[in-house]
Amino acid sequence: MNLQHERIDTHCQALKLEGLMQRYRELAAEATSKDWSFLDYLEQSLASERDLRQVRSRQTNAFLNDRFIVISSHLALIRVFLTSFPVFPGQDLINPHLRNWISY
Repeated sequence: MNLQHERIDTHCQALKLEGLMQRYRELAAEATSKDWSFLDYLEQSLASERDLRQVRSRQTNAFLNDRFIVISSHLALIRVFLTSFPVFPGQDLINPHLRNWISY
């Protein structure tokens, strides 16, 4: 590997620019073949970074949404469990701090 490529990779890692690190070589070759200006190359490089971040953001949001649904269903089961105990006169089995949380 070229020393310059190693330095660019190090800078990209430090700045958390994964999209740029993955595609700058490919984009540089395309820029040379299509005779792009430096600003065209920079624009395409930043666009590839933006695209990767958007994809990663969608994946993260989908993952968190799935986890939220699972947690919500578990909380619903806990509410049913906590309210299923019979309460005898004079005896409060449910913690008063939880009473507001489980009330419907």
